Amino acid sequence: MGIGASALALTTEKTRFDWGLAMGLGVPRFAAHRLIRQAGSLRTIRNFTQQTLAKWALGPYADDATVIVNELVSNVLGHAAPTAAPTTQPTPQHIGWLALMDSAGTLFCAVTDYGPGEPVLASPALTSETGRGLHMVAALSHAWGFSHQSAAGKTIWARLPTTPTVTRMFAGTWPPAARSNLTT
Repeated sequence: MGIGASALALTTEKTRFDWGLAMGLGVPRFAAHRLIRQAGSLRTIRNFTQQTLAKWALGPYADDATVIVNELVSNVLGHAAPTAAPTTQPTPQHIGWLALMDSAGTLFCAVTDYGPGEPVLASPALTSETGRGLHMVAALSHAWGFSHQSAAGKTIWARLPTTPTVTRMFAGTWPPAARSNLTT
C-alpha cells in the first residue's frame, strides 16, 4: 500500500501535519500503512513489511526490518492512547502510521503515534516478560531514535543500511547507536 487517497485526504485536512506521509511525497520507494488497534494488527504490519521489501528487492533485510517494525508497533499498541489521535481520524482505533522508505542505500522504518511518552530503553529483570523490544531494535538497526511532533505524539525510527558501501560506513559501531533524539 503506497500513499492512497485516504492517506492523502488525511494530510489535506486542517490537522497536524503527518511526518510519515510527508517523508513519502516524491520518494519512489516509500510505503505507508495506517496503524489500527484491532485483532491481527501486528500480523498485518509484518505482512505489509515483508511484501513491501520483497517488492523493492530487499529480501535479505526483510527479517531484521520485520522484527524492528513489530517491536515499534507493539510499543504503540501497548502505550498509545487512541483518544489522543486527531479528531479527524477515520476510525476510533486509528493510532498512528508505519512508514517504510528506501533511500540512498538505507532502509528507514518509522512509526508515528499520538501518545505523549518517549521510548525508554528499559533494564528488565531476567524473569521479566517485557522490556526488551527496544534492545532488539538497537541490536538489529544501525541507529534508532525519535522526534517529537509539533502538537502531540512522536515518530520513532530505525535505519538499516542496504548497500555494502553504507554497511561499511557503520562498521565497528557496536553497540548500535542508541537514541539520538533528532528534531525534524
